[in-house]
Amino acid sequence: MHWAVFYTCFYGFHKSQTIANFIAFCCSTSCNFFLNAKWTFNSSVTVTKYILLFIFLGSLSLIMGYIADRLHLPSLITLIGFSGTCLVCGFLFSKYVIFKDTNTTTAT
Repeated sequence: MHWAVFYTCFYGFHKSQTIANFIAFCCSTSCNFFLNAKWTFNSSVTVTKYILLFIFLGSLSLIMGYIADRLHLPSLITLIGFSGTCLVCGFLFSKYVIFKDTNTTTAT
């Protein structure tokens, strides 16, 4: 989803990589948040969780898009770099912050 929206914004609407990456991020993160809450982490969905994830990954998206624009990187490099970074950072942030299991039990 991210790549399709990015390329539509970048090539179709001639937006900068910063803007294209952020718009694509908004679409894909919203979808991923709900899918991860339900199937990956079996957790409840709250506005606070969504906003925390959105701020964290949104900042990452804007920073990476800005760097790509400043360095005149090819759009494919931006997509690959952000996709990899977002996959790792997004999963870890979701697992340990957003959907942290507060009901852990210890075996006796």
